Amino acid sequence: MMNENNDRIDEMLEQVRAGNMNSTSMNDFDRMAQRAQSDDLSEMAKTYGYSATRTQRNNAPVNNRYEHFMQALDNMMLSTRVSASYRDGFQIALDRYVNKVELNRNNLSIVDKTLRQELIRVGKNGSNTSQMPFDLTSPIARRGYYQGLKWVEEALDQSKVAMMKRVSAAVLKALEK
Repeated sequence: MMNENNDRIDEMLEQVRAGNMNSTSMNDFDRMAQRAQSDDLSEMAKTYGYSATRTQRNNAPVNNRYEHFMQALDNMMLSTRVSASYRDGFQIALDRYVNKVELNRNNLSIVDKTLRQELIRVGKNGSNTSQMPFDLTSPIARRGYYQGLKWVEEALDQSKVAMMKRVSAAVLKALEK
């Protein structure tokens, strides 16, 4: 059953790329895309027989939010079994915000605000497609872009929490002396 779903998805993606979709098959594709938007990434991946994995490759000590974010980026790995369109959308979001992080490495709160504004503009689950980059032509690529934005948001939030824990530990240590 799972292989049939994978084959059907691949077939539909090829038809979309070739421009050979009729109204019935477009409705099927829209239903699948809508279902994908209602689930989180791991659930969507499981549904289609894919897996999203992260590997721990870089665990060097970090000194600031920028280093923490970049380490999270190094450790993130999206399964190659996820569709190419999805990966493209996800990568566009990452590239866009890695550039912003590089420019604002000493003040990531600027990137936090920019990202939150973009998430508001694209809407819940990326439903406002007019606010997404124009090169995202398929619903799956837009889904990947939205999930890429959510991943960046999570990584930035984790960097903030990690630095707060570090400061808290330093303060407690100083108070013990």
